[in-house]
Amino acid sequence: MKYSHLLFDLDGTLIDTLEGVVKCAQYALRFYSIEKSLEELRPFLGPPLRYSFTKYGLNEEQAVEAISKYRERYDQHGASESRLFDSIPELLLKLKNAGYSLGVATSKYEEYAKIMLDDFGIAHYFDYITGSNLDESISKKHEVIEEALRRFGIGDKRNCALMIGDMRFDIEG
Repeated sequence: MKYSHLLFDLDGTLIDTLEGVVKCAQYALRFYSIEKSLEELRPFLGPPLRYSFTKYGLNEEQAVEAISKYRERYDQHGASESRLFDSIPELLLKLKNAGYSLGVATSKYEEYAKIMLDDFGIAHYFDYITGSNLDESISKKHEVIEEALRRFGIGDKRNCALMIGDMRFDIEG
């Protein structure tokens, strides 16, 4: 077995969070009179929120405020607008039974990720769930992956870990 540790992205890989994420982004951007369609906001899946908001023309101060607006809606509606991709529990069970150590490395805030994975009944498959933190000391994908590898105790043995995701941020990380 070439890889012994598999790291999964959350949004768009394990869970279809598109509707919740883009509706929350839309809600936050409306605060600044920026109107974008849900399809135009698809790029919000993957990168840290601050990065995404600045890409839509907000300065750093506005991006911080927009993140608060985003969370305001996400806390009430965002998570419930997500769904587990078909066959994910079966896939995770097969991988665990095959001897892989499984982890999550997501740019989503770690506590949100843990709650979401628990709500969908798949948190127990993962040895570690690693995400960004509220103080943004860990927020970029490569920082999240570094932390996940550290938790696995394999920071110096990267060749035994594989990152599985759906966005360029997962590949670059």
